[in-house]
Amino acid sequence: MDHLATEKIALHIVETVNAMLAYWDAGLVCRFANKAYSDWFGISGEEMVGRITLQQLLGPQLFEMNLPYIRKALKGEQQTFERELRTPGGEVRNSLATYYPDVEDGKVRGLIVHVADTTPIRKMREIEAKLYESRELFQRFMDNSPTPAWIRDEEGIMQYMNTACMQAFELEGQNIGSPINELFPRELAEAYLKTSRQVLDSPGSVESVMKNTDRTQRSRTYKVIRFPLLYKGKKMIAGWLSDITEQVDALKQEEEKKHETLKLLIETQEAERGAISDRIHEDTMQTLSSCQLLLEDIAADGANVDVLKKANQNLRKAIKELNFTCEALSPTAILDVGLKDALKDSCRDLERRYHNKVRLHHFDVEIENFNALEKLNTFRIVSDLLTVLARYGDATRIELGAYYEKAALRLKVSYNGKAYAYIVDIPAIRNVRNRIAFCKGDLSFQQVGVSSWKIDIILHNPGG
Repeated sequence: MDHLATEKIALHIVETVNAMLAYWDAGLVCRFANKAYSDWFGISGEEMVGRITLQQLLGPQLFEMNLPYIRKALKGEQQTFERELRTPGGEVRNSLATYYPDVEDGKVRGLIVHVADTTPIRKMREIEAKLYESRELFQRFMDNSPTPAWIRDEEGIMQYMNTACMQAFELEGQNIGSPINELFPRELAEAYLKTSRQVLDSPGSVESVMKNTDRTQRSRTYKVIRFPLLYKGKKMIAGWLSDITEQVDALKQEEEKKHETLKLLIETQEAERGAISDRIHEDTMQTLSSCQLLLEDIAADGANVDVLKKANQNLRKAIKELNFTCEALSPTAILDVGLKDALKDSCRDLERRYHNKVRLHHFDVEIENFNALEKLNTFRIVSDLLTVLARYGDATRIELGAYYEKAALRLKVSYNGKAYAYIVDIPAIRNVRNRIAFCKGDLSFQQVGVSSWKIDIILHNPGG
């Protein structure tokens, strides 16, 4: 490549770059300026060379600001400094200016000026500063958050823990990088690792509840939220812990209070029923029995036999009704003959009184092993429910099944008649629901036909 070609390439480079390149003689008169000056100052090189001074280009204010650097450069000292420049279009650019003294035989002949646009660098630094501030703010947020948080990788290696997490499990920063089976109790670590795949394959978060003993040996309950996290192509599991101990304790106390209220209500009902049964047995039944004996004596003396027989029949019927009522109020047959037979007697009585079909089609024998209170609660729930269905639900057919499944009693009732919505507000039904709640149970209702319905009751603790 010849000398002219090299100069042509060099000039092409000088004219192409967006940095300003110029030469100012010792009198600060422009002797060369590339095309970039047109973009920065709105004046071309042709208009500057031999016609304009550096002071004229910069203006009085900017020239005065740059004058200390100019003087030192004219003394042979290279100068570099930053400056904001405003273009003719109003754009503010950040620049890095360098004054190179052109020295020959110890004398400064002029200045070579290079001004680079550092606006992108400044913006990048601003972004970096904001990112740093954001990271620092986030780190402070995490360190001061009362909610424990952590991140571990797919292999179970702990990658991050905030301060709350370390305090909750009595860990330290040096534990980061250790496998979780070395940091947490064995059962807890195994449970976490066992559900790792479920969390990693989940599109969202996975919630669970865990218990842990704090440093005061108090059992605490946490709500755990875990979710998958992809970082640098590696799968991670992040999680939060919310301490819900107080809420759980408050809910437990509320449930215990409700249970005690239901227990008192049921005990009061049973006491009232027992008192009524005793009064009927001791007073009313004796009175009716005496009347029956008197009628029999009168009939023997030749009175109107037909009338007396009719009266005697009515008395016998009343005595039978009262006997059944007493038994319903205080069902001793549960203990005498068993729950199954007591339920069958109740079904037969409903058939007799309401002229419908009531059938106990299944009864697990294990239920007979219930204690007296469990049997009594079961009997009350069933008999009250069937009575409401027959009396208010217009049930023409009722079938009952009693099953013992997974240490719980399950009662299945199917009937033809009115929908459950028609009977739900009847006081007897409210009593049924109270007893179900007392037994820590659930009741569900389902339509299976035009006027066919199913009621499913599960009692987890029939004795309350």
